[in-house]
Amino acid sequence: MQYDTVLFDLDGTLIDTVEDLGDTMNKALEQFGFAQITYEQCRVMLGIGLRHFCESALPEGKKGMVDEVMEVFRKIYNDNFCEKTKPYDGIPELLSWLKERGFKLAVITNKNEDISSVIVEKIFGNNVFGAVRGAKDGIGCKPQPGPALGVLERLGSEPAKTLFVGDGETDVETAKNCGCRGVWVKWGFRELEELGEHKPDDIISRPEELKEIIERNKRID
Repeated sequence: MQYDTVLFDLDGTLIDTVEDLGDTMNKALEQFGFAQITYEQCRVMLGIGLRHFCESALPEGKKGMVDEVMEVFRKIYNDNFCEKTKPYDGIPELLSWLKERGFKLAVITNKNEDISSVIVEKIFGNNVFGAVRGAKDGIGCKPQPGPALGVLERLGSEPAKTLFVGDGETDVETAKNCGCRGVWVKWGFRELEELGEHKPDDIISRPEELKEIIERNKRID
């Protein structure tokens, strides 16, 4: 199959947000008098949504305060979401390679859409991705297929000719739900064993390995 479209997850796939998320969580925890977390602890907690992140960061016996912590976290993060965030090594080069070959690119994330759009434009510019779809009122989230399928329709792309690249089980499941080829990345927030029954079509350790998948399948055609 010759692919012409790539959908990317954002956090843990295109960009490393651990330090900004960790710093924000620690500021929120500090307001409640709770112990701080390290970046390594933060990394393990990420990848399953904000509620899980906040619950994991709260000490035992205080999990019931998750809604309060989430509210404070959101307020702080809105002003600090791109202080230390950066693309993973090799990602800018991969995106340039894809654009040079005419690939249609988009971001599909469960992160707030407005914040995601600002981050993507600040880090990658405004002419790399044809769409950035994130969490928004009235729109479903991954692993529901709706957001990705809506973006593919907007781009004029077919699921069968699309690669869905991400670091979490929700990304692998979304790819299957949409009929895309799922590519799981090793450099993100989740470990392979955490995927459970969600098996990706491909696993890559470095961004440039996505080129090999594309070229290999082009030769097969």
